[in-house]
Amino acid sequence: MPQEFRVNKDSTTFLVKNIKYNDLFDFVALLNPNIFKPVAPEQLKVKILETIAKYSGEKRHDFIKFELDKLKLLKDSLDEILSSHSLNIDDKIISSISTLCIEIKLMNNEFRFNSTHEELTGEKEGLSGSIRLDKIYLMIIELLYLLENEDGIKRK
Repeated sequence: MPQEFRVNKDSTTFLVKNIKYNDLFDFVALLNPNIFKPVAPEQLKVKILETIAKYSGEKRHDFIKFELDKLKLLKDSLDEILSSHSLNIDDKIISSISTLCIEIKLMNNEFRFNSTHEELTGEKEGLSGSIRLDKIYLMIIELLYLLENEDGIKRK
C-alpha cells in the first residue's frame, strides 16, 4: 500500500496454526496499516480518491501505472494459488479471489486502452483505470476478512 493511502499507524498480524504443534501459531503476514479498524475501509477509499485528485497529468499517470503494476503481481500470485490449491480453498474465497483478479484485469485493460489514447493525443491525464482502484482495494480488504474467518488462521 503506498504511503499516500495510509489510514493509521497501527498494524495487525496474521498467524496460521502450526501443523506439528496444534497449540502454536506461525507468523504469516504483517498488515501495516491496520485496515481492520472499524472506519479504515472508508478512510482508505477517501485517501485513494484524494490522492488521485491531488496529482495531475503525467504524475497521476505514473502513480496509477505503479499501482497497477503492483496489483498485476498480486493477480499473478493469486492465480498461482488458485491453480495449485483450489481443492483446499472454500468456494466463497475462490469466488472472491476470482472476482478480484477479474477487476485487476479490467483495470489493466482500461489503462492500456486509455494509455494508447493519451500517447496519440500527447496528453497524459492518468485517469485510465483509476476509477477501479478504490474498488480493488476494498475487495482485497473483504478477502482478508474472509481469510481471517478460516479455520487455523488468526489475527492479533
